[in-house]
Amino acid sequence: IYKIGKWGWQSKFAYLKAHIQNSKDALINMPPLRWENKFFFEQKKWKSLENIESFATLLHVSKQVNAPRVISPTVFENITSEEQASILAGGNFDFMEAPDGYTILSLGLQASYKNFTFSSKVENATNLIYRDYLNRWRYYANDLGRNYIFQLNYKF
Repeated sequence: IYKIGKWGWQSKFAYLKAHIQNSKDALINMPPLRWENKFFFEQKKWKSLENIESFATLLHVSKQVNAPRVISPTVFENITSEEQASILAGGNFDFMEAPDGYTILSLGLQASYKNFTFSSKVENATNLIYRDYLNRWRYYANDLGRNYIFQLNYKF
C-alpha cells in the first residue's frame, strides 16, 4: 500500500507454479498469474458522513499456460475403453483448453453515518465477457457480467 495524503494505491500479486514431481505433468486447477491494483481516495469526514472511501480496482488474470493436456469430450467418448484407459494412464488431462486472460474494472464507494455503513460497488463495470480458469462452470458458461452490490450495515 502506498499513500500520498488522501490518495492511495494498493497492489496484490500472486503467481504459483507447480507440477507432479515424477512425471513433470501440470496440475489441474492451479491458479494463473493474478495482479490486482486498487486506486482509492479516503476522506475521514465530510459534512455528517465519516470514513468515506471511493475506489477503482483493476484485476488482471493471465491465461494459465501451465495447464494439463487437452482431450475433448467428443474424442474421449468415441474411442474404445482400451484407448480411454491408455489416456487415463498417461496422466492429467482436461476437457477444455485454459481460457484467455482478462482484465476487469470495478468501482466502489462507501461511507458511514452514525451507526450505519453504506457501500455500493460495481464489479466488472465494462461488462467484459470472460471465463475464469478456476471456475468449473467455465466448461458451460461465461463468468458473471456487470454486478451491482449495495450494502447497508447497522452496528448496535
